[in-house]
Amino acid sequence: MSYKLFGDLFRLAPYLALVVLAAWLGQQEAFVVDSQFAATLPVLPYVLCVVGCLFAWNFKMSTSVLGFLVIGMVYWTSAMFLPYGNTADVFGDVLFAGISILLPVNLVWLCWAEERGVLSRQGIIRLALISTQFAFLYLFTYVIEGAMQQVVIAILNLKLISTFWTAWSNLPQLAIGAYFISLGFMLLRFMLQRSPLQMGWISALIASYFAFQEAGNPDQVALYISVALLALIIAKVQVSYQMAFVDELTGIPGRRALMSDMKKLGSKYVIAMSDIDHFKKFNDTYGHDIGDEVLRMVANRLSMITGGGRAYRYGGEEFCVLMPVGEVEKAIPHLEKLRETVEHSEFVIRSKDRPKKDKKGSKKRGGSETNQSVQVTISIGVAAKGKMHSDPMAVMKSADEALYRAKKKGRNQVAK
Repeated sequence: MSYKLFGDLFRLAPYLALVVLAAWLGQQEAFVVDSQFAATLPVLPYVLCVVGCLFAWNFKMSTSVLGFLVIGMVYWTSAMFLPYGNTADVFGDVLFAGISILLPVNLVWLCWAEERGVLSRQGIIRLALISTQFAFLYLFTYVIEGAMQQVVIAILNLKLISTFWTAWSNLPQLAIGAYFISLGFMLLRFMLQRSPLQMGWISALIASYFAFQEAGNPDQVALYISVALLALIIAKVQVSYQMAFVDELTGIPGRRALMSDMKKLGSKYVIAMSDIDHFKKFNDTYGHDIGDEVLRMVANRLSMITGGGRAYRYGGEEFCVLMPVGEVEKAIPHLEKLRETVEHSEFVIRSKDRPKKDKKGSKKRGGSETNQSVQVTISIGVAAKGKMHSDPMAVMKSADEALYRAKKKGRNQVAK
């Protein structure tokens, strides 16, 4: 479990590297001031916002569309209304404090929100809620004046803790708190779901913080906002890839990925077809939920195949393994090891009346009388490219015929 979590956190690195790269580029005067790219910086966030919205809209990702709109709205606000340089501006101070609090709150909300249709009732309500927030902020900031204005500024810049702990930031303490709390909830969401989508939200949150931190420099604001939008776009691309090529139930590559990878096979390879023994009995006896758990368990073991192989879910209870070896004899030891791993993996079916709460239930949950341990096995058929089978589909058919022989011989074995 800890290894998997470490691997997921490691996958955050490319996203965070974008933020680090932006920070480094922002310090390069030749890049920010003198380069031709500097002229496009103020426009880049708008371009990325439009691209991101269109991409997310096409895949009916309403939360992503709203995320792009929120970040784009914040950038437009900063470019149009916030003072740059050292010019004191009360209107700008109130607006800066307001959007620096609203942005992280909205991002963490969208990170946790379930996807709905962009133009669905839920999607329209969300859009209206976000629009109302910013409209009220603009109107309220423009209307208030005099003593009321000072009260609002005092509230937005409220000192909750000693300034010693927040002297490193230009943001109001309420905004700093909003960012830290939002980051915590986003990390929790990431640990629960472990999706590239959460990586994108986390990176966008961090990049937007640095944009506010550099509020006196319009070029760096544009750079960080661009990174925030780019991180979300990359996350959407990864999610779209997973939707197309990764099996949703088991988490391993699916049939479309298999067909794609088969086109890239070299001159020597082995294809193995695997099937869960008596799988229909699992479904008929224990229900489809238990059947799904069996599929996930077997897929997890198959993903650990040695010898450079890669496992795919072919369909139903059938899986396929591609191996970059030229002979069946070289592949069989790895496949036998895989078969034995599945055979010796304990699969426990929990009782339906298993208590979930209180001490009595906890004690009962630990008892063997509420659980049933069953054995799961797989049969494997294997074939290699050769004179008789030079095409990947022909090799797969031969492996499928070998799988049939393995089942006919008694199951739980490897046949060639």
